[in-house]
Order: sequence, then structure tokens, then C-alpha cells
Amino acid sequence: MKSYLVILLLLISSCTWDPGDAILQVVNHTGHDVSIEWEKDSIPSYPAFNKTEYYLENPTYNNDTLRAGESGRYGWERFITQSKNKKVNLFVYKMDSLRRYNSIDYLNEKRIYKRYSYTKDELEKSNWTVTIKD
Repeated sequence: MKSYLVILLLLISSCTWDPGDAILQVVNHTGHDVSIEWEKDSIPSYPAFNKTEYYLENPTYNNDTLRAGESGRYGWERFITQSKNKKVNLFVYKMDSLRRYNSIDYLNEKRIYKRYSYTKDELEKSNWTVTIKD
């Protein structure tokens, strides 16, 4: 019985508590359905990490809210610390443009996107909720 108790105590003490992901809410008031990507650089990855189909399958509809998570309680703070410009860089692609050109790499190469960048202070002031507009 004592050995079971010791094993149980070891299991309990080895568990770590994770309060969940940090959430950034992005409200889409652009008048368009969009796809949103975030990067640690002020320019999007080229070639894109995800394929065009990924962006087409993950829209944020007009007047809808994207709940963007980074793992762990301090996920976004860690993201900002590791970012090249110490900001969260959001890249917004219109779904119409994704369908028309059918290439995320083409949109990045021709800069057919809108970039929004936020510091930690700006995000804290807005309670980690930002609104994007055209």
C-alpha cells in the first residue's frame, strides 16, 4: 500500500500545471472574408510555410473574430520577445485574391496583403483584442 502511495505522490508532483493558451482576438471589419497569418518577421515567409489550400480553408469571415492562440500562458509574450521587430505581425489576405491567383507565394511576392503590427503594450491596452479594417 505504501508503494502505491509513493508512486501516486511521484506522479502528482511530476505533473505541471498549464493554464492554457494565450489568446489574441482579431476582429475582421474589413468588409471582406480574409485569411490571417502571424509571423515573427515584418514580412511573410517566402516560400509560404502553408500551402494556398490552407488559407482558403481557414477564412475569417467579415464581422467575425479569429481567436489566435499561442501555446502556454505566456505564448504571445514569448512570441513578441522572439519577434524580429518585437511585435506581433499579422498578414491579412483577401479570400478573393487567394482564389484569383491561387498562390500564397504570388501574393507574398507581389505584396498583395495588408500587414498590421502590434507591440505588447498596444495589445495589453486593447485587452489582446484588435480590429482590422480596410
